[in-house]
Amino acid sequence: MLAVAAVCLLLAQAEPAPVPPPPEPALPPPAAAEPDDTVTVSAFAGGSFHLATDGAQPWPSNGFSIGGTFEYRYWDRGPPERSRLLLGASFGFFHDRFADYLVDTTRDGVLTKTGFVLAQTAAVPLSIVTPWASAGGGFAIAYFSGMGQSSVMQPVLAGELGLDIALGSQVGIRLRLNLTHALARREHVTDSGTRVDLFGDLFDSDVGVFYRF
Repeated sequence: MLAVAAVCLLLAQAEPAPVPPPPEPALPPPAAAEPDDTVTVSAFAGGSFHLATDGAQPWPSNGFSIGGTFEYRYWDRGPPERSRLLLGASFGFFHDRFADYLVDTTRDGVLTKTGFVLAQTAAVPLSIVTPWASAGGGFAIAYFSGMGQSSVMQPVLAGELGLDIALGSQVGIRLRLNLTHALARREHVTDSGTRVDLFGDLFDSDVGVFYRF
């Protein structure tokens, strides 16, 4: 009896084995940082059409254009998962060139126009496509060589309609239509004394690429 009582006393005094703590939940991997997308840089090339008012000339004259824009988005209103309005400011560069369009075909002529424009932009993202528009002003330097030479600096107004097609989170294709209106016009007087309207409005149709960061 004493032995049984001693065993019971020892069992009563024994401490229960500690319960192991539950395993800590695994932490999810850190999410990749999303691009800020407040800056967009684009470059494009395409066709250019000179919209002169002189009906005696073979207008509109076809040429080519190259250009680029740097845009900073400063306003974003609306939830990311739904359509929202984006506002920004852009600085654009364009260069248009026309050649061999003169009435006097015995001599070649070259007309170039290089301009710089500050503009207000507005865009509405819709899934992978983003329609946008811009309007602004700046100046252009026009130069003509052929049947005499002329150059002029013109204040201009510019308006654009475009469509961005995303190919990834930051890159894509950019389509645009641009109208540049010259606020100051000057006729060119040829060597023979003929007056022609060379420094008029421009219409560009371009395709390019963009990168957002």
